Amino acid sequence: MRFILNMPMPPLPFKSFHIYEARPKSNLPDQFVISITSATYVSRQETSFLTVVPLREFQITYDHPLIVIVDPAANRDIELVRPLAAYVSSIQSIPSHLYIPHSQGEISEVVKKELKKKLNGWLDLGS
Repeated sequence: MRFILNMPMPPLPFKSFHIYEARPKSNLPDQFVISITSATYVSRQETSFLTVVPLREFQITYDHPLIVIVDPAANRDIELVRPLAAYVSSIQSIPSHLYIPHSQGEISEVVKKELKKKLNGWLDLGS
């Protein structure tokens, strides 16, 4: 039996600032999330967890410091059927195999900028 060492693994199909859906029967609390996992420090091949911001229904209609509204009407590249809120204070790392590796679209630059600003504030990273 022969083993091939240093064989490159296929890249992780998940991209930062893209929306992903939980696999059916994954028992995750949120159906949709925004991935904020980066390949800057560790290659995507080494990443088995995604750091995500959950997307949930929302009641808030004003500018909240920990919520970013993701509206498909204003962001035609995403495949959501209704507006959802990205809850910055609920970021978490979850095994990547629990998500369907198909992007529901990349969030707009405007939403990305607002999300980064609120993540920086929540995590006290500065601007």
